[in-house]
Amino acid sequence: MGGFGRSLKMKQSLLLILILLLGGCYDLCENTVILEEKNQENGMKAVVFDRNCGATTSLSRQVSILKEEKELPNDAGNIFTSSHYSDVQIRWVDSTHLEITRIGTGKDFLMEESLQGIKISYALNE
Repeated sequence: MGGFGRSLKMKQSLLLILILLLGGCYDLCENTVILEEKNQENGMKAVVFDRNCGATTSLSRQVSILKEEKELPNDAGNIFTSSHYSDVQIRWVDSTHLEITRIGTGKDFLMEESLQGIKISYALNE
């Protein structure tokens, strides 16, 4: 009976470890697209989206530049990340220049100046 008890305890321990490992792989974050602006000249698009990573973090407004045919991955923005702005707008100035306008007051966490040969500029309208 002692061997059976140890075997059962070992199986329960392995099951618990497996559950913990698989649980750690689950991404709690979710992206919701607000706006996409395509640039036909360069085959790219800029995407404004809200990123929500659950109750322990605040919602953040973010921007990524992607190839036009790509879907937005469930990742953080690759050029701009912020919180608490009432709105973020984007505009292609030309094929190599994207302008991001932040509306209201907020906090910036990531503000890239360029990505893949595209210049990124920022404006603030409070």
